[in-house]
Amino acid sequence: MNSLTLVILAAGMGSRYGGIKQIEGLGPKGEIFSDYSVAYAKKAGFQRILLIIRKDIEQYFYPIVERWQKNFGLPIDFCYQEMDSLPTGFSSLHEKRKKPWGTGHAVLCAANQISTPFAVINADDFYGETSYRILAEFLRNIPKNSTQHAMVAFLLQNTLSPYGTVSRGICKTEGKDYLKEVTECTRLSLKENKVYNSDILLPDAGPNSPVSMNFWGFSPSIFPWIEQQFCEFLQKEKDLEKAEFYIPKFVDNGIKTAKFTVKVLESQEKWAGVTYREDLDWVKKILPALF
Repeated sequence: MNSLTLVILAAGMGSRYGGIKQIEGLGPKGEIFSDYSVAYAKKAGFQRILLIIRKDIEQYFYPIVERWQKNFGLPIDFCYQEMDSLPTGFSSLHEKRKKPWGTGHAVLCAANQISTPFAVINADDFYGETSYRILAEFLRNIPKNSTQHAMVAFLLQNTLSPYGTVSRGICKTEGKDYLKEVTECTRLSLKENKVYNSDILLPDAGPNSPVSMNFWGFSPSIFPWIEQQFCEFLQKEKDLEKAEFYIPKFVDNGIKTAKFTVKVLESQEKWAGVTYREDLDWVKKILPALF
């Protein structure tokens, strides 16, 4: 059976939130979201944590990593996502960049540090305990160079903020087993059981539509494809100062060109996260004690 790595994406800027929300203590004893992720991942059978951060916030994670090592005993490594972490031939494109290149680029930055199946999650999301078990069971038994990957899907209505729009990947499936298409929507809201993106009605989506919360499972075979897709993004994107390269983008292109398949693993867990400062109160009420 495979040794599994949990990759935590923690290099985001938190522009809408107004701070480093990855390290905000929200649980009853000051737990951060990633405390729950590491605890649940260990229980599910993950053996290693890879934390993707920026060097300018590295110091804030030292006490967090010490806490994880004390309480969970897992090996923990840092990986750095910087604006100048670019493929050969594109090194000058970061000069006007003020924020990371996006979640897809973050995963690519980890390519040299991963050789076994791995999960990818956001540092600022609470996914619930069973979600980790579902994905671990899948990853544990796939070949290391498998072309079948996985996504843990959540119900749209279980992933919204009452205080504003959110970014989610709206998913279409073939049956209930495989992902057919994922579309990243950056301003989603639910009004009278109808789904809108930037006030544009999405007629094919509803409250129970499966959505991506950036909870993915990949084999290492995904890395050459990510690099190819990121290079195309850098070549074709007109607004390289602000545009982001998202995980759903390279996944969607891979499915459509038959490079790989993505198994949809449904979770009934209720997501929790802090997109806006106003989210703090309701999130604090639902997080369980961990330590």
